Amino acid sequence: MKYLLPQSGNLYKANLHCHTTCSDGRFTPEEIKAMYTEKGYSVVAFTDHGRAYPQNHLTDDNFLALIGLEVGLGEYRKGDWRYNIRKNCDIGLISSDPEFRGTMGHEKYDGRYSPEVVNDIMRTYRNAGFFVTHNHPAWSMERYEDYKHYKYMHATEIVNYGAYLSGFSEHNEHVYDDMLIDGRRIFCLATDDNHNREGRPDSFGAYTIIKAEKLDYPSVMEALFAGNFYASEGPEIKELYVDDEKVLHVVTSPAVRISINTPTKMRGYANSDGGELVTQLSWKLEPKCSYVRVVVTDEHGKNAYSNAYFMDDILL
Repeated sequence: MKYLLPQSGNLYKANLHCHTTCSDGRFTPEEIKAMYTEKGYSVVAFTDHGRAYPQNHLTDDNFLALIGLEVGLGEYRKGDWRYNIRKNCDIGLISSDPEFRGTMGHEKYDGRYSPEVVNDIMRTYRNAGFFVTHNHPAWSMERYEDYKHYKYMHATEIVNYGAYLSGFSEHNEHVYDDMLIDGRRIFCLATDDNHNREGRPDSFGAYTIIKAEKLDYPSVMEALFAGNFYASEGPEIKELYVDDEKVLHVVTSPAVRISINTPTKMRGYANSDGGELVTQLSWKLEPKCSYVRVVVTDEHGKNAYSNAYFMDDILL
């Protein structure tokens, strides 16, 4: 038996992309902690723009403050940027060090965009022990010819709730599959990217469920680097394992659809018949499919997404 989501450990609900009054968010870090703990979150990564501001004073037995930042790179045509086609990339960075403050020197690029700059910043922070994410590709108006060059992220945002509320199609399965098919072995996140501006609340819409041994900085960061988490807007993935017969088993909260997606037309699926909802699916793995990932859809149209698991790892 091989558990893709670990059998042991505890589940922690996390928002891994968050803005506060340290940059352009509406609420202070203390207010964010109060808001998110009230909604059942145990982890928030404080990723304000441009530089990291340690918030480890917020950490207690029931809440973990991860420290990070978001680096924005952009290349705009002349005139008002809102009305012009642009290229840009925003990079999410979560530090392994709860005391990290400031930056690793990305300012030298002065916000300049190019795939080479993206890769240099990602590589620099990754080598320094950061968990590196590729943020909101739809809001960034990135196309395949842009993101196909990015090499050093640990994860991409498969859902960004704040950008979705801004009118962007920020459900990015196609981006994730493009990267996987191109050979990147990366994870996927669902995040709020909350700013909570007046009249547009954007918290509590997308999150990551992390399975870690305990709620402390080293354990949660270890779980992130290992991919021991899944992304969700509501549904739960309760079990995900491969048995000795090379059958993948998925157990979920009640859903109208569970699918096992691959880069081929070979798929596993279980659909509700319009009455009773489904909660499990088993599918014989096909080695030629390269990788599998699970998508769960509930009766409200909300999804959960597993990370991708590669056949040469899970069929050993």
